[in-house]
Amino acid sequence: MGSILAEAGLLGFIASVIGVVIAAVLMQIGIMLFAQQLGVESISLAQMLPLWLVAGVIAGATVLSILAGLYPAWHASRLNVVEALRYE
Repeated sequence: MGSILAEAGLLGFIASVIGVVIAAVLMQIGIMLFAQQLGVESISLAQMLPLWLVAGVIAGATVLSILAGLYPAWHASRLNVVEALRYE
């Protein structure tokens, strides 16, 4: 059960980090393209994407993926190994 939950948590963590990186890149492109049109001299990425928000997104996605893995982990722990492999 622990290995399934660990895998779910790791996948959620990696996916959220990739999502944050993609969001930061897209925000930086948007800042470069539209800062003059909005009348703003310069906006740093740290102002647009604060550290508490990044940490919250990563923690939330990790916890959510662990919660989503609870039922499959519980279900797999209740199966008999021989019965489970018979239908593979």
